[in-house]
Amino acid sequence: MRNSKKPQKQNLGRYNEKSNKSTIITHKPYLNSRSLSPRRKNICKDPFAVASKHKTNFGYVYSAGGIPCRLDFQSRMKIRWEIPLEELNFDPILEICFEGLLETVHPYSFVAKQAIKEMLNSKGAEEKIIPLLPKLLKNLRVALANDNENIFLEAMDILRIMSKLVKEQLNKFLFLVLQPINKRSFKLKYKEKVFDLLRELENNGGKEAYLHIKSRVPSYNSMEY
Repeated sequence: MRNSKKPQKQNLGRYNEKSNKSTIITHKPYLNSRSLSPRRKNICKDPFAVASKHKTNFGYVYSAGGIPCRLDFQSRMKIRWEIPLEELNFDPILEICFEGLLETVHPYSFVAKQAIKEMLNSKGAEEKIIPLLPKLLKNLRVALANDNENIFLEAMDILRIMSKLVKEQLNKFLFLVLQPINKRSFKLKYKEKVFDLLRELENNGGKEAYLHIKSRVPSYNSMEY
């Protein structure tokens, strides 16, 4: 006589002799570290690195030693470069530093801003940054649109330095940054600073800069045209 009971399915897993039960073992899918972006990796080589996620790629790249400068421990207000700035290739380091304008945690926020200013003020910076202007101004636009007051003011200061450096070369990219600047101009505490910046952009870029500014900031009036 045949056994009418259906054969039981095997319980895949590890048998526990104490509990007389089998435990199902689940395995997490294998993640290839090469496929992870810098945002997904938690690289903590820098003594200041934190366990939580960084706000931008700059925090990860800096922690991993990808930015050739470090905070000067002898002075909290200086950074030390491992490569002379005249020999440094700005691409993609400067773009990553512009991303770091959104950082608010020390030392990342300070290093990003200081590195940008020192690179822009270095010898031969003009010819190095002109090919990078579209990428730099896209990141700068994000900083200008940020609600954090310090981030906005630092972004305006950096735009002022760039305008003085490349002058009319900046004109065709002004549309990228004028909209968030215009929005801030409606707030009384920013209005004077915004219009001071716009006047500098016009002085450095000429009539073409004025036309770009006027089209995006209708309330702006030139002293020249």
